[in-house]
Amino acid sequence: MAKQKEKKTSVKVMEKAWVKAVLTLLSVTLMFMGPTYFLYILQRFKAPYVIAVLLCLASFAFGAILSAIVFSKEKGKS
Repeated sequence: MAKQKEKKTSVKVMEKAWVKAVLTLLSVTLMFMGPTYFLYILQRFKAPYVIAVLLCLASFAFGAILSAIVFSKEKGKS
């Protein structure tokens, strides 16, 4: 019973327009700006190239997953 109540609460929060907008902007930032500028920043701090590339790929993957979550909730609603 408690899990259903918790799930309904998280769905209500995800349905708000400003939350969707913020999560969409965050996912777009992570997918497109993250790998580009994050790589530049890490190179400036002399981080090893392999670690920098892996962190940039992780940034892109997290952005893509977040985008899929936001848009799947939106598509399931209609």
